[in-house]
Amino acid sequence: MTPLRPARTLLRPVVSPVSDAARLELLEYFLAHHDDPSRYAHASLEWLARYVGVKRSVVLLVDREAGLLVRSAGYGIPTEDVEPSVWPLDTRDPLAAALSASGPTVVRPGRFDGAAQGTPSRLLGAGPFTAVPVRGGRGDDGNALGLMLLRPANGAAADFTWVATVLGQKLDQIRGRGSLTDEVRKLRRERSLLFTIINAVTDPILLTDTEGRLIVANARAEKLFAASEEESEGRRRAVELNNMLFSAALSRSAVEGGAEARELLLVDPSEGSDLLFEVLSSTVEDPREGTGIVSVLRNITDLRRATEQIEENYQRLRVLEAAAGTERDRLNLIIDSVADPIIVTDPTGETVLMNAPAEDLFTFPLGAPESAERNVQANDAHFSSFISGLLLGETGPGEIRRGEIGLLNPTTSEINPVEAIAGKVMGESGELTAVVTILHDRREALERARLYE
Repeated sequence: MTPLRPARTLLRPVVSPVSDAARLELLEYFLAHHDDPSRYAHASLEWLARYVGVKRSVVLLVDREAGLLVRSAGYGIPTEDVEPSVWPLDTRDPLAAALSASGPTVVRPGRFDGAAQGTPSRLLGAGPFTAVPVRGGRGDDGNALGLMLLRPANGAAADFTWVATVLGQKLDQIRGRGSLTDEVRKLRRERSLLFTIINAVTDPILLTDTEGRLIVANARAEKLFAASEEESEGRRRAVELNNMLFSAALSRSAVEGGAEARELLLVDPSEGSDLLFEVLSSTVEDPREGTGIVSVLRNITDLRRATEQIEENYQRLRVLEAAAGTERDRLNLIIDSVADPIIVTDPTGETVLMNAPAEDLFTFPLGAPESAERNVQANDAHFSSFISGLLLGETGPGEIRRGEIGLLNPTTSEINPVEAIAGKVMGESGELTAVVTILHDRREALERARLYE
């Protein structure tokens, strides 16, 4: 379609009714040009001048946020009024009433008041003019997108309405396209934000179809399941193997059912080492993409190694405990076979082991008289004093401390003088681990000495 001719050649006698070919000319222009509302508005006014005989006209668009009517295009208006004109959108203004009208209305300039008084007359000339509301195809909730002001006021109302409708639909389309563009930008921002979030997750996250084909993956997952042709053959083979293993795992999960975590052994494409993952998959439904499977892979390689190390240490500890138990039983057998009392204490002086003869001196049976309890307490005090002297003294490793202690028989309260022989037991690092004390009964020796004297 050729562009509309210059304004000065558009004036011609009114042709009524307007032919379909003339209407098709305007429609083809709308389809062939850019999304510029001012161009479409000016083309509409030129068409009215050519085929309907409108000598002066103007298109006003509504800026509802600012509450204004702003001139978008004009035809046949004075050259000094080329710059856009602005009218306040006052509810008392006849132009505001024309916006809500169902069709073309005739407006007389004498009815204007306030700030808008006389302004249309300056643009369109003296006399009445026709105001045609411009509405979009979506109805705009009863609100018009703008007004077409036409002069002279007489003419075919059907032609005025048709042009206003075509122009309104085009403006509505441009506005909707702008909204669609905003939606696209919003979706792109949300998509970018979503990928930023999932790429920040240290665990691989994948969206696959039911056949196991990859649809979306975060950066961690791409390192395991994606490789370009420029990368090494070894890496590409590792990635191919990982995809096969992952698809097989998904197939088993689908057959067995359930959403419990499953273990999956993969290959590190960069290092070639084994990686153990715990896979948790769930099915999602999308109205456009259909059924998909979201899988989260948690790397448990280090956890498995730590678990195996703990198990190994536990088994080693069990062996050591069994060996220690054997040694303890052997030690108990040895010390129980000795007639002299033997006592083993820890570095704080607390008794940890004693044989049967020692138990006769430092324990009393249930139901024993109160005197037995006092005798045992006295024995504990004497023995603790002896051990404290050993622990606080300068006795070195391997040295023996000797001393005499007067102990009491818990049952008979008979004095039992003993010779205490104690030595320190040192650990591998030189630390004190225990003190072993042997109590030798001195009564027989004292009796022999007395008889000898």
